[in-house]
Amino acid sequence: MSIKLNGATSGSVELDVPDAIGSDIGFTLPGADGSAGQVLQTNGSGAFSFATIAPFSEVDHWRLTADKQGENTDVTANLERADDASSAYIGTGMSESSGIFTFPQTGIYLIVYTASYVLDSDDNAGLELLVSTDGGTTYDQVCQAIDGNPSGNDRCGSATAFAIVDVTNTSNVKVKFKCDSFNAGTRLLGNSDRNETQFLFVRIGNT
Repeated sequence: MSIKLNGATSGSVELDVPDAIGSDIGFTLPGADGSAGQVLQTNGSGAFSFATIAPFSEVDHWRLTADKQGENTDVTANLERADDASSAYIGTGMSESSGIFTFPQTGIYLIVYTASYVLDSDDNAGLELLVSTDGGTTYDQVCQAIDGNPSGNDRCGSATAFAIVDVTNTSNVKVKFKCDSFNAGTRLLGNSDRNETQFLFVRIGNT
């Protein structure tokens, strides 16, 4: 069956209905026009509305606000969402408690982080990304941002690492960061005024 709409002076638009439909379907159109660039979406129950489709539904940027020392210790404090005048985030954003990050919704996430160091003497230091899939009971190391200093003198350095994390359940999948192989004088650098050690979370797709 077809519905034909004729133009005021010429031409027509024809809408076709499938030959066989399993059951009766009702559609409700929006009561007003959307904005330029929006698309028509369904709520899954027959109601249509206009929506803006963003490239990413969640983008969040965090940083360490004070230096940290200590071998094989978790980063549990001095974390904040980047709050410079030019900073922004998309979506609900990550939540953090004692260094454990919780995701705002399920999906495939890209996590990119940079660790900035002052390396003591001949130290090799790393910042590990640990992922839990059981609500924080156990964690798996998935990557490490590592830098080394063979010179025998203190020096500054930085390293970047990234991972793809499948967040199938926001209650079960958690992430945290851990210092590895820090000499007594080695420091993970943090600053509340700029991004030194920093963490980026981007939802890139559905799980």
